[in-house]
Amino acid sequence: MTDIISSTKIPGAKMLYRTAFAAALISGCFSLIFLAALLWSYFSPYTSLVSDDPAATLSVDSPGAPPFLVLPTDQKQFNDLKNKSREDIANEQLKTEIRELDRKLRYEYFLKHKQNRTAALFFLISSVILVISGKIAVTLRRKIPDPAEENGACQTHLTANQQVTYALLGLGLIACFAGGIVFGLKLSGESKIAEFLLANPPVLLDFPQEVSENSVSDNTSVVSVTPTPAANIDIDPTENRDAFLAMFDKQWPGFRGPDGSGVSRYDNIPTEWDATSGEGIKWKTEVPLQGNSSPVLWENHVFLTGADENQRKVYCFNTESGKLVWDAEIPATQAGNEKTPEVNEETGYASPTAITDGVRVYVIFANGDVTAVDYSGKIVWNKGLGVPESTYGYAASLALWFDRVIVQYDVGDGKDGKSRLLALKNTTGDVLWEVPRTVRCAWPSPIVRKIGESWQILTCAEPFAIAYNPEDGKEIWRCKCLTGDVGPSPTSYENTVYVVNEYPQFSAIDAAQTNELKVLWSATDNLPDAVSPLATENFVYTLASYGFLTAYSVENQSMAWELEVGDGASFYSSPSLAGGKIYCFDYSDDNMNGYVIAPKETEGVILAANPMGEPVVTSPAFADGRIYIRGKKHLFCIESK
Repeated sequence: MTDIISSTKIPGAKMLYRTAFAAALISGCFSLIFLAALLWSYFSPYTSLVSDDPAATLSVDSPGAPPFLVLPTDQKQFNDLKNKSREDIANEQLKTEIRELDRKLRYEYFLKHKQNRTAALFFLISSVILVISGKIAVTLRRKIPDPAEENGACQTHLTANQQVTYALLGLGLIACFAGGIVFGLKLSGESKIAEFLLANPPVLLDFPQEVSENSVSDNTSVVSVTPTPAANIDIDPTENRDAFLAMFDKQWPGFRGPDGSGVSRYDNIPTEWDATSGEGIKWKTEVPLQGNSSPVLWENHVFLTGADENQRKVYCFNTESGKLVWDAEIPATQAGNEKTPEVNEETGYASPTAITDGVRVYVIFANGDVTAVDYSGKIVWNKGLGVPESTYGYAASLALWFDRVIVQYDVGDGKDGKSRLLALKNTTGDVLWEVPRTVRCAWPSPIVRKIGESWQILTCAEPFAIAYNPEDGKEIWRCKCLTGDVGPSPTSYENTVYVVNEYPQFSAIDAAQTNELKVLWSATDNLPDAVSPLATENFVYTLASYGFLTAYSVENQSMAWELEVGDGASFYSSPSLAGGKIYCFDYSDDNMNGYVIAPKETEGVILAANPMGEPVVTSPAFADGRIYIRGKKHLFCIESK
């Protein structure tokens, strides 16, 4: 018998065989190298980035799990430091050490994932080349049987043993090829095919939730007063919703604006100022009590909260002069006075931002007391939800939907039945509905957005993003896409909801198709642990606490560009958009700037780094030609020149 390559008269057949054979050999070697790299990354432990010993590793709190799948937050050394910090809240050196370790672990975690995505891609390419070139080489060396030598029959050119051997080798090659692809996809973290095959799909629930009426009404005290409304506010939100919404949208009434998006409707916002010299500063006023709550605006009123271990206050400042108009001290309810809430410095006793409807301002403090105060500073009602069991201290801001105040009260471990979502009547504090939540303590704030033709309350906490109907609290959809300590609040643009957390990923969810809920796309680069995302028609922006602003293209569903903001800048303040520019405020001692950034198609350009003179962890409020921002000590009014 002879083979095809020896018998053919086609020019270049031998050269084609040698090329195919060499390509198969080289690509096979590379396939093995890339597969070995993927296996090594999957089973090798984290390399310590904080030890001088290059062979040192970090032990984890997830024994038995492959090291590649262990999150940085599960590293034992990291958790030990966090536990020490809870016992020694005032230790700034320890906090710095935790932040530095967190940054290094994050860097290593995402670097490994990037490297594995690259290795998986090259493994796939080399495997395809191996199969194609190998097929060509084998075909060219295939034996051509001789004419029949016995009774006109053809002889079989492969013995039975040879057939079995080749079959086993072929099956082994296919198994190795398929297993390597799946392995690579599992390590890649971002592949849509991997999400489809390997990730837990979103779970859609259509069963009704149990609604508990007035379950905490015994902790409510109502003070009989006649509320003093803001000027020209005589709209009943229950009777004229359209008129109320039109008025509400003109203000900056809550955290990140009327809809929680952080987008201002004003274009004439200042871009340059210097708070240290007073340039561009209309006024600055010292706030008596510390707090990390952001300012909210309604016409000529600016509202803030402040608190310490012994007292809680609501402040009203005049927008023109910055003078303190009044402050209202909020007494603790019986439920809120059972014990002193445990907080750390980053959270404090007054972290949640207030919300207002033009008649009353609604606030919540670290002790779980929710209070309504009218525009003359008188308490309308005061309700205690109980002192929250929260790792760092309670921080979720309130939301408002017409005649009801929305409270996302995520506390405890998620298994003790303490987390819940409530709607309180704006005039009395009575519970309109309450639903339990099977989530652990978290820090995001709820937002209320119109998705399609229906309103949805959007919430985030480990492990779910969940939407509720504000009318009755019934669950609309849920998506399992979060883990770890969840800090950033959700946002949306039209019918797409964007949920982001440092672990495991950024998720874009189609919230209109609730009968077929799905994650449209996801990403893992430069994700924040506290800062909320900013969404526009074409881009979604995330700001990592360690200073990287990242633009994700909605059309391409991938990163468009990234920008390091400042030199060693740190952020807890969520980015905002005004006049087509992004505003970011830094809290690090070395910067303390308000950055103004021009977001372009392929890059972000820093237009100005404006000195603030003190750290800023809050988010700005925008008005016509002005920015109101709270620093560590002062409330600032920044005005266009």
